[in-house]
Amino acid sequence: MIQAITFDFDGTLMDSMKMWHSLIGEYMKSKGEVLTDDLEQMVVTTGFVKGMEKLNEIFHFEDSNQEVLLEIEEMIMDKYLHHVDKKPYADETLQFCKDQGYPLALASASSYKYITEVVEKRGMGDFFSIIQTCDKVDLAKKEVAFYHTLADDLGLEPHEILFIDDAAYALEAANKAGFQVVAVYDEESKKLWDKGLYNSFPSVKDLKEFQEYVKNL
Repeated sequence: MIQAITFDFDGTLMDSMKMWHSLIGEYMKSKGEVLTDDLEQMVVTTGFVKGMEKLNEIFHFEDSNQEVLLEIEEMIMDKYLHHVDKKPYADETLQFCKDQGYPLALASASSYKYITEVVEKRGMGDFFSIIQTCDKVDLAKKEVAFYHTLADDLGLEPHEILFIDDAAYALEAANKAGFQVVAVYDEESKKLWDKGLYNSFPSVKDLKEFQEYVKNL
């Protein structure tokens, strides 16, 4: 039986994946480099902090790792707070799950420093008992250990946790960890959906449909 629900942030609760693609690409362009698909995937799957540090190591930018993060962080916060919309039904779905008695957690590859500020300022801070990010636990979302750590913090067995995410690699890792998983569609992942990468997971087209999924647990 499900005892808690964990939400991804970017692409699941926030319509922010396009923002990430453009911001990292713009940053690389400002340094005279091109963001390839492989490099972008490395940043996404490793976690923002370690991903940006890795880019710095690969291209030997003149800035320190801390300066690299600070330079792009201001742009990210402005986008999150003023230009990026929540996904349809995000607040409604969080409230619904909370009203059903489920403790809620947030699991994100974004930096803990600004994800906590964004969640609070966008009115979602009261929903989550735990916010776990890659840089907070020094683990990538593609690693099974990321989800074992989350289960330990929730005080639950992995199979007692339902995880919803728009990224196939994260769903696969969570599933290997023993979580029950649900894929939610995001337009930025359309090509991967068309290729069938999500066919092995239960899926919903949006968060409204996820509410119906939760009702039937």
